[in-house]
Amino acid sequence: FANYLPRERARAAVKDLMGQPYPRIIVMHLTIILGMFFLLAVGASLPILLIFTALKTAVDLGSHLKERSKFAPACP
Repeated sequence: FANYLPRERARAAVKDLMGQPYPRIIVMHLTIILGMFFLLAVGASLPILLIFTALKTAVDLGSHLKERSKFAPACP
């Protein structure tokens, strides 16, 4: 809401906005599935779970910032 109304509404097509989250969703699901196989293979431990959580959060934040810069207003 805060990103769309003031900045993206005039610059983004509905088609682009509808497809925008899917690459992030695919990465999230692959991370969960592959991470669980890894944890089953080596034995689940809290440090490994924390590392996966930190990596997932960092990748998601980077993807979010990249999306925001795509629709950022042009500098005058």
